[in-house]
Amino acid sequence: MKILPKWISGYEATHGRMVLMESDQFMKLKNFLLIAALLVFALAAFADEKKILHVEIRSAKTVGYDAATYMAFGTDDMFEFDALSSMKQREDGGFIVLQNSYSLHSGDQRHAIIVYVNRKPRNQPEQVFLLPIPRMPEPMDWTNWQHPNYVETNAVSNFRFNYIPPDRSTNVPPSSFELRYKVE
Repeated sequence: MKILPKWISGYEATHGRMVLMESDQFMKLKNFLLIAALLVFALAAFADEKKILHVEIRSAKTVGYDAATYMAFGTDDMFEFDALSSMKQREDGGFIVLQNSYSLHSGDQRHAIIVYVNRKPRNQPEQVFLLPIPRMPEPMDWTNWQHPNYVETNAVSNFRFNYIPPDRSTNVPPSSFELRYKVE
């Protein structure tokens, strides 16, 4: 009888063929590699942990805002819309401050908040705030209050399709909203 290496637990001779079976050590190694692979996938899933974007916009009490005003949060592949009238509201000195939160997903390159009046005809330009949030968002404290980056008509569609219309303007009206945000 032939002596087999230690890692082979046995053999079976059938019509002159030898069929080798895996040893316990090989099975342990195979199970270890399977568990390690699952752990790597689980860690990758947890690394994509959702971050929350908290947004506050404010308007002077003397200016106020139209009841049909909406705020849209947009990324590379989606938009969320909320009426300002449905947002949490508070007063801060001479301002009305509105608050909302959105889920951030890693991988998005572009983020924007667009404030617009949802009424026909749309005769007011829409206010666009570009948010420089990295692809892999990290927690950060509140930013300073900022004015819109620009105003334009049809801003949601323009942002979605990365279109720069001829009416885009960085001459933002002094009565525009201001925005600040943080990531948790």
